Amino acid sequence: MEQPMSYLSKRGATYYFRRVIPDELQPVIGRREFMVSLRTKDKEEAKRLIPHHVIASDKRLQEARQALAAASVPKPKAYVPSRAEVEQEEAQAEHDAQAEAELEALEPIMEAIEAGTVPDAPAVDLVRAGQLLARHERQMAAIQLEEQANARIARYAPKAEAVENSQMPKAGAAPVLLAPGIFDQWKAEGNKRAKTIAMVEKTAEWFHARVGKLPVQDITKAHVLDFKNKLIAEGQSVANINVRLSHISLLLGWAARNAIVPDNVAKGTAIPDPQAKKKRRKPFDLAALKAIFGGPVHAKGDRPEGGKGEAAYWLPVLALYTGARVRELAQLRRSDVREMEYPDAEGEMHKGWFLNITEDEDDEGLANAIKNDGSERLVPVHPKLIELGSGPINRIPLASGM
Repeated sequence: MEQPMSYLSKRGATYYFRRVIPDELQPVIGRREFMVSLRTKDKEEAKRLIPHHVIASDKRLQEARQALAAASVPKPKAYVPSRAEVEQEEAQAEHDAQAEAELEALEPIMEAIEAGTVPDAPAVDLVRAGQLLARHERQMAAIQLEEQANARIARYAPKAEAVENSQMPKAGAAPVLLAPGIFDQWKAEGNKRAKTIAMVEKTAEWFHARVGKLPVQDITKAHVLDFKNKLIAEGQSVANINVRLSHISLLLGWAARNAIVPDNVAKGTAIPDPQAKKKRRKPFDLAALKAIFGGPVHAKGDRPEGGKGEAAYWLPVLALYTGARVRELAQLRRSDVREMEYPDAEGEMHKGWFLNITEDEDDEGLANAIKNDGSERLVPVHPKLIELGSGPINRIPLASGM
């Protein structure tokens, strides 16, 4: 048997699980290889995560072999990816390369921040480094959770297999569809926006109408691509198609995380947008930042009539030191500013100020609006904000106080 370490690949500084799919199974699975980011630059961390993905891919390959054996058709030819798939892979590779280059450039600043010092660097680099550092901490926490889950699987493998088999549909049992089925279970977890729920349900209906009411265990990447191609043929916009594909990926991703399917076959099916780079908002360079913060509002204390008083001063400052959207900052309430305890790398507890970006109602029944469910988050308050506020963070004017 091939050793697990042969599945370890590296892009830039990040490790990936990579496994080539046999030619005869590529048309069944709908891809040429399994390629999954392990979300770590540490080789030992990556090695510990490989076995989990080997087991999952083994199961997917076995299912594909069974499906191929059951089909009374000649042996299929090797899977040839479409032009769109090739372009998508190239776009993803370019995106990964840019992300790795940015990470390497900002790594010294990230290390300094992690060590508790504020390096001498442009403000825009400090903000971006802080964002990347927070993301890295979340990824490391996810890896630790996965390691713990793998350890439990190793201890209780026979029982876990029995439970999984009991939950999988048996011959003759009602199939598990995207909706009702996976959609209902995903919705039941709660904490979903009504608009998101309605759109995801509609997308599941679209999928059934165009591809068929397939059990989720039978849905392959080829089915998802068929759905995409039919939307293209109908004249749907690229933006709308990608939104619909993201909904299918959301449901199949939930099914994969809950051991109903081995992996999310809808992942990576979005249409690359050739205009994405042009549409992407460019960060302010140092000259632009100097022009903004060297202007009369911040340098002389002016408050123009159209600037809504203190908002003219604080919104740019908050945006600079938090990286949050202006819309998110403009609707912050007093109750969204919190002093909370948090553990450091050694487990010692500290106190700090955070901005709670959420759509939850406050004590007065006032609710905020955020872009999507994933936008809810806690944003650490930079010490400079407290310094500019001349003391406690709650002196910074927010919402009705602006």
